Amino acid sequence: MQKRAMYLLIALGTIVAGLSVVFLAGDRLGLKSETAASASKRPPPYLPGEAMTPMAGVDYHAADRTVLIFIRSTCNFCIRSVPFYQRLVTVRNQRGVSTQIIGAALTSDKGAEGFPAARGWSPDRMIRFDLGQVKVKGVPTILVVDRQGKVQETWFGQLSEQQQGELMTAAGLGAT
Repeated sequence: MQKRAMYLLIALGTIVAGLSVVFLAGDRLGLKSETAASASKRPPPYLPGEAMTPMAGVDYHAADRTVLIFIRSTCNFCIRSVPFYQRLVTVRNQRGVSTQIIGAALTSDKGAEGFPAARGWSPDRMIRFDLGQVKVKGVPTILVVDRQGKVQETWFGQLSEQQQGELMTAAGLGAT
């Protein structure tokens, strides 16, 4: 009986240690996962009308709107949001709207390379950026940027149904 208790304690300790590594990995990568509550307590990284930072692989003139979705491959809110991200792509394709959808992940996020395909998401492009290159500090963060490179709207964390509708409208995709 004592051996079983000892093995159980070792197993629980291993699980706790493993979970700690996963949660701390986000801090090491520099981006923290956002809940709606934590995101609402801080100002947006870009104000409406503010020029978005130029980013390699993004041509704002290529479409009427650009949806930039900042993710981290180990972020649970990002993973849970993938069906919505794919819905953006599907609706855009069905309606023929001039909106590009681009995923963005930190250069240091090793798992980001295969994140979209592994999760069933097909953004137009997946780009990489370095911390400090943009003002985004948490994930997921979604920005809608116009053809002139000006930020129109910003959302943080896993979106509610209402926020998803707002984003669909801001992206020119209409209500679904």
